Amino acid sequence: MVAFGPGEKSNSDIAPVAVLLMRHARHVGILHVRSDLNPVFLHLAGHNALKSEPMPDNFDFLVELNVPIERAVNVAAFCRLIWARNRQGQVPYGMTTFEGYFRADATAVGDPGHVGLTCATFILAAFKAFGVHLINAETWPKRESDGPWRLNIIYLLEEGAITGGVPSKEHLEAVRNSNMDFRIKPVEVAAAAGIAQPPADFSAIREQVEILLSRFKIPEPF
Repeated sequence: MVAFGPGEKSNSDIAPVAVLLMRHARHVGILHVRSDLNPVFLHLAGHNALKSEPMPDNFDFLVELNVPIERAVNVAAFCRLIWARNRQGQVPYGMTTFEGYFRADATAVGDPGHVGLTCATFILAAFKAFGVHLINAETWPKRESDGPWRLNIIYLLEEGAITGGVPSKEHLEAVRNSNMDFRIKPVEVAAAAGIAQPPADFSAIREQVEILLSRFKIPEPF
């Protein structure tokens, strides 16, 4: 696993694709390097708020995607396609499966079974559409904190407190009834990116999470 914090590597030495964690491990996105060698941060910032921005200066750490360099270059190109085809509000915020969320042409499926994504599941969905499957979701447990987290997300959506404004009544109802009752944390997606032979089980990912949080001195987020 290749992971580093701010100032530990120059931009020119960053791999074509990495997962970047920020805000004390509460937000995550994809860092991909364009053909002009400038790294770009692609992330789901909120409801219908997919953003492509310069690499942030302040972040917790980033983990390079553990795939061969040739494949990483192609994944980076696919990330640019995801942005080009979903930049007009095609990715709502919600809690549903990331499996099959994007087609192979990078467009969002948008059917009733794919209500929305979080910042973490957006990454899983984008990579999976290109054939990079980071986690084995069947091994994921439902944790005690998942229920309160889910209720808090619904409340924030209802109040318009998540970037993107208040969703439609139809979207809010779909989120309340969504089929994903367990949470995949941002830090767990970051850890999964560095594992050599994905898709990784929950236990293997949590082992790497503990190593990363200890190394970069970040407390476990809620």
